[in-house]
Amino acid sequence: MGHVMVPVPEELLEPVGELLLKLRLGLDPQAFDSTAMGEHLLSLDDAPRGVLLEVGAAVVAGEPLVDTELADILGISVRELFGLLTDVNDVRVRVFTGSLVFADRHIDPKETERSVRRLRMLDGYALMVVEQRAALGLRRPSRRADSGGPQA
Repeated sequence: MGHVMVPVPEELLEPVGELLLKLRLGLDPQAFDSTAMGEHLLSLDDAPRGVLLEVGAAVVAGEPLVDTELADILGISVRELFGLLTDVNDVRVRVFTGSLVFADRHIDPKETERSVRRLRMLDGYALMVVEQRAALGLRRPSRRADSGGPQA
C-alpha cells in the first residue's frame, strides 16, 4: 500500500485524524447522527416509518419485539413486515453501510423447543428514533384493537 503525506493545518489535525481512522476501520466517514435519523424518518412512507418507530420505542424500553408480535400489532403478515424492514434499512439521506433494524434468534421463553426472532437496533440509533419522533411530532402507528399495548 502506498503512502501520501499531506500538510494539515494545526486546527484540523484532530478532525482529519478522526476521518482517517474511520476510513481505515471501514466506518462511515459521515456520522449518522440524530439529524440524519430525523431526515430518514421523514423520507420514509408511513408504513416503514411506523415499523421503525415501534422497534425504536421497544428497544429503548428494553423489550425488543418479536417479529410475529409486531406483525400482529400492525395487522400485517411477517413477510410484509420484513419487506417494510427492507425499506427501513434503505437509508438514502446519508451514507450508511449497516442496518438500522436487524433480527436475531432467541429461544422462546414460553416454548423452549422453538426460537423467535427479536427485532433489534443499536441503542444509540433507537434513542435517536425516539428523540426524533418527539422533536418532529410523529406518532407511532395505530394498534389493532385486539393487540393490546399502550399507544404512545
